[in-house]
Amino acid sequence: MMKEEGTVIKMKRVFIDEPGQGLARKGILETIRNSRRRGLSIIELKWFTGADIFVILEALKQLQKAHLISVRKRHAVHWCYPLHEVA
Repeated sequence: MMKEEGTVIKMKRVFIDEPGQGLARKGILETIRNSRRRGLSIIELKWFTGADIFVILEALKQLQKAHLISVRKRHAVHWCYPLHEVA
């Protein structure tokens, strides 16, 4: 809450889901699934996708909330693992 000249201004966080973010989520999920290894680090995701690190982090957060991936911290590096899909 901010006060400015006796009036109260309420600040709200607005999240806009841009089409590019949806493509980033899909691309990151496909990259993790198609890797021949068990998981990928966030640094490797940046190398493979070429996306901005902030776009990657936001996409990973949304994929984790949707229970599509698991993100674990190991040796100061965040690793992303695909979760098994339930049919």
